[in-house]
Amino acid sequence: MKVSRTALLFPMFSGNNLLRIIWAVLLVGAGVAEWLGGGLQRIGVETRFMPVRIRPPAPGFHGHEFDGDDVEMKTILAVGAHPDDIELGCSGTLAMHKMNGDEVYILVLTKGEASGDPGVREEECRKSAEMMCVDGLFFGGLGDTRIHDGVETIKIIEKVIDQVKPNLIYTHTYKDTHQDHRNTAYATLSAARHCKKILMYEGASTLRDFVPQVFTDIEMSFELKMKITGLFGSQMNRDSGRYQSAANAIAGLARYRGYQAGVKVAEAFEVGKYILEI
Repeated sequence: MKVSRTALLFPMFSGNNLLRIIWAVLLVGAGVAEWLGGGLQRIGVETRFMPVRIRPPAPGFHGHEFDGDDVEMKTILAVGAHPDDIELGCSGTLAMHKMNGDEVYILVLTKGEASGDPGVREEECRKSAEMMCVDGLFFGGLGDTRIHDGVETIKIIEKVIDQVKPNLIYTHTYKDTHQDHRNTAYATLSAARHCKKILMYEGASTLRDFVPQVFTDIEMSFELKMKITGLFGSQMNRDSGRYQSAANAIAGLARYRGYQAGVKVAEAFEVGKYILEI
């Protein structure tokens, strides 16, 4: 009778013994799994496997219906001191939010009367909002160059926050040479003290010590951003074309921030507040 090498070396693994061992391992494993599952359930941990949901690719602005189970919709509020501030600072990011199905609202605290006809500037701002397909545009009614960071400004911002209930707020950085921009940033930080996420964007008058920690890849919305900034024709012919120079600088800045972030073009933000929800 032939005896296998396995039986000689490991007699416990030969013949029926091997089958018995396999069954024993399976039964013990099942018992352990049952015990672990029961233990996890006893301490309140869900033991079922949950499917991973993948955000669909950006469909553009129109003609796409999202399934609420697939995408967690966010509500976004962008706060700016003047018409064109938000467009220069974070319109590419806002456009990406709209592409992803989020609600986007804009609050402009003044109508920019110190830099042109307020009626014209308001209309330019409305056209910009329409091009971005935002869900609401608010004006704060404050005086251009006269924004303070006190209770008047805070209450205006608070009122809009209470109305739209944003998950994420964009505002100016306070590292800026323009007093309206600085004070808008400080007032927003106060008004949004109960909000979980505040990011601060840069602009043409931002100081050199602006140090971004967050970047948005705006390759898909960069062309739209440049079209939007071009809507502010009232600023093109002022001060020997300074606005056009600022718009060109913003385009170059987007490429520089993209280089920093490892993408083609980007918008950059400092963190005013960010509560990580896990």
